[in-house]
Amino acid sequence: MTELLAHSPLGGSGAERWMVCPGSVGLSEGVPPDDDDNEFSGPGTAAHAVAANCLSTNSDAWELIGARVHDDLIYLPRSEAYPVDAIRVDKEMADAVQVYLDAVRQRHPDQNQGNTWIERRFHCPSLHEEYYGTADFAHLEYHFSRLDLDVWDFKYGAGIVVEVKWNPQLMYYACGILEDLGLWDSVDRITLHIAQPRGFHFDGPIRTWSISVEDLVDWLWEELILAMDNAMVSTNTASGEHCRFCPVRGQRCPQLMSDLGELEKLVMKMNKEGGA
Repeated sequence: MTELLAHSPLGGSGAERWMVCPGSVGLSEGVPPDDDDNEFSGPGTAAHAVAANCLSTNSDAWELIGARVHDDLIYLPRSEAYPVDAIRVDKEMADAVQVYLDAVRQRHPDQNQGNTWIERRFHCPSLHEEYYGTADFAHLEYHFSRLDLDVWDFKYGAGIVVEVKWNPQLMYYACGILEDLGLWDSVDRITLHIAQPRGFHFDGPIRTWSISVEDLVDWLWEELILAMDNAMVSTNTASGEHCRFCPVRGQRCPQLMSDLGELEKLVMKMNKEGGA
């Protein structure tokens, strides 16, 4: 396998953006992510590391209050030496992580039997060379005569509420796991879960949605793979809500600059007509 970047330029976390704005992939090349919005940096990374550690050791998040996290490494509360920019685990973080832990454990009490994967990394060049990523949690379970795959995504952010239905990131992860483990012909149903303890949603912090393998396959080949191929060559851009996660939104994005120009023309026209 060729050496891969830490995060795929066509990864699941950016699918909502590059499926709509394929030109953003080329424009983003070499542009560092915005730490304020990047879920893979700062407190978001620390919270994920705490969650993975607790799931792996069957412990609770409160036990790590006072610990420090740096690059997924956890320095226990009594550690005397840790990087100066390490993130401290406080009660707010521990409480949020515990909501996620409790939900996973209640839904999947039969873990650690070869049917559970924590921070499951996959690479599926059979689908696309840039198809790789890491799912927070995945679980296979028999329900009578049916085999189900559950895929979880933990969101520590509070500002942007994430919907679970037709969520491209979770569907991307589900396809990656099914392909990587060769489970397409074995699994009957996929259930996707969003855990977002710090973001208000009318359906609560844990949101769940199921999709059949047939519908997931249709989405994979009719939408996702076509969008991945297009993003490799297209320079077309489109603005929308996805721009808030784009690395080049503050780097003179041609689409946003064009939108701004059109807005300025409209304002000038309205002012001119109002003064006539």
